[in-house]
Amino acid sequence: MNTAVLILISAAGVIALVNLVKSFGVTGKWSALAALVIGIALNLAAWKAGAAFAGADWFTVAATGALVGLGASGLYDTTSPTTMSYAAAELDQVSFAESYDEANRPVR
Repeated sequence: MNTAVLILISAAGVIALVNLVKSFGVTGKWSALAALVIGIALNLAAWKAGAAFAGADWFTVAATGALVGLGASGLYDTTSPTTMSYAAAELDQVSFAESYDEANRPVR
């Protein structure tokens, strides 16, 4: 399998597995550590199975896994429902302030 494709698939796998770990109560910095460990483990398993990283040493594979894990955890945190709902709430406040007066009447 192409290494680039495997990295993309493993990033999605890291997000899914970290969400599974979070369902057991792991939060905050520990979820980032879980993403790091899962990313390294997935890449080392793919390397050991011969699916990708042909000719690479274990350190290169582990470093790539660390980048995939931390990148996937940052991607999830950036697009998490809490972040998105906060941004939507800010937009609602702005549009509410611009569209209605204090008596909740439309401003034209």
